[in-house]
Formats: sequence, C-alpha cells, structure tokens
Amino acid sequence: MVGIMDNIKDYTLDLDDSQAHVLEAGSGYPTIFLHGAGFTNSAEAWLPCLKEGLADSVHVYAIDHVGAGYTSRREGRYEFGFLVDHVREVQDALGFEKTNIVGHSLGGWVGGVLAYESPERVNKLVLAANAGLNVQPPAGVAERAQLPSHDQLAQDLAGIADDEVRAAMLEARKRIVDYPNAAETYDGVGEMFGAIPMRKRYYLTRRLGRIKAPTLLIYGENDLHVPSPEGRKVMHEGIKGSQMVVMPDTGHSMITERPREVVKMISDFLNG
Repeated sequence: MVGIMDNIKDYTLDLDDSQAHVLEAGSGYPTIFLHGAGFTNSAEAWLPCLKEGLADSVHVYAIDHVGAGYTSRREGRYEFGFLVDHVREVQDALGFEKTNIVGHSLGGWVGGVLAYESPERVNKLVLAANAGLNVQPPAGVAERAQLPSHDQLAQDLAGIADDEVRAAMLEARKRIVDYPNAAETYDGVGEMFGAIPMRKRYYLTRRLGRIKAPTLLIYGENDLHVPSPEGRKVMHEGIKGSQMVVMPDTGHSMITERPREVVKMISDFLNG
C-alpha cells in the first residue's frame, strides 16, 4: 500500500553556509510553501494539504525555516532577515529565478517581506493567517522551548483526522524534539520574535503598497489575533488588487483544520 510519504521526495539542499530541508511533490509551476512558527513545526505542517491533493496542480517545495525542523542551526544571534534570505537561497539552489510563494502564519510574514524586497522572485503570493502586523508579539511566541514528551506530541496532533497524516506528522515532530540543540536554537529564535525593534523593523504594514505580485489572503473567521479582523482589512486594502477569503468556523490553523478547502483555494488561485 502506498503511503503519503512514498509520493514525496524528502531531502536536504546544501546552501552557501547552511542546509535546507525540503519536501517535494507534484509537477507544474514551482511553488515554495512556508510553515508557521512553533518549536515542533516544519515543512511537514503541509502534509494534510498534500494528502488532499496539493501537488496535483503545482510543483510543491515545502521547506523548513532557518532554525526550524531539520534545517541546519546557525550559531549566534538570529535575525529575521535570515529567514527571508533563506527562501532566496533555496530558490537559487533549486535553479529558479521566480516561484509562487505560499506562507502560513510566520510563513506569510516571510513571504510578504520577500515579495516586497524581491518582487522579481515572486510570481503569485498566497498569505494564509499571515503574521507580521503585530508590533507586540502574540502570547507565548517568545517563551522558552519546553521539550514535550512523545505522548504530548501525540496529544497535540489528536485533532488530525487522517490516521496516515497524523502518524507522519508525529514521526516528524519526534525527530525535531530529538534534534541536537533544537531547544537552544528555538530559544534564540523565540528571543528574536519577541524583540520589539525587530518587529518594528519588519512590520508589514508599510510594505503592503509595494507588493506587486497577485495575492490571495486567506483567514479563519475565528482567528482574532494573527492578524486581527482590522489587520485583515489593512492587508486587503494595502495590497492593491488582492483577493481575500475569510473561512467560516475556522481558526488560525486552517491548513490542518480545513485542508481540503485550503487546497482548492490555493490551486484555483495559482492556476487561474
């Protein structure tokens, strides 16, 4: 019986001074998928969407952020610019001058800054529950990492309906918890996320009018903080010509809560 991971290439790219973990699937226009923040989050966050046919219409490259998942850890202080440049380095290593960019939460923040700094690199942009409009860090973002037990990891994923996807995500999170220096690295990343000067420096609002890529904004109706309902309006009005969808009865984690609907929206937009 073919499992979900049997249809996905799982490999590491060598970059100039680091490495990048990649999940690749499908064919068509190259599209980089960026996950949200969280100690145990990684490219595998997109597995529920991959199970629902994400790779049927685009060539998926889901990657770990710098300091997350199994991507190599940097020494010294972390800067937000590392995360944005990491995406450009991955594009270069894969041989692409331009790709679609799809980001969830933190991934949307990174994708938005990339589209502002390097418009020539972004074909189409999808920002799902995007961060980057909060000068004050959301609760818990800057807290020190706590190593969860494997039982706790399983409990955290209990809401994933698909048994195969849940098992694959659990194995990925176990590997992250057991990764050398994972907690120490995440503490450095959390310190960066909690720094008000950094958040002001990379605040998305002043950049929105300079984003030229066709953009789809996806929000959960019940997600009231990242961003707020007022922030959704700011994003929609700030990115000229953007499309916005608010999913009813959905929270921040729509890529695991409602993957089938998210996949359809992304596929229709990117191929429209």
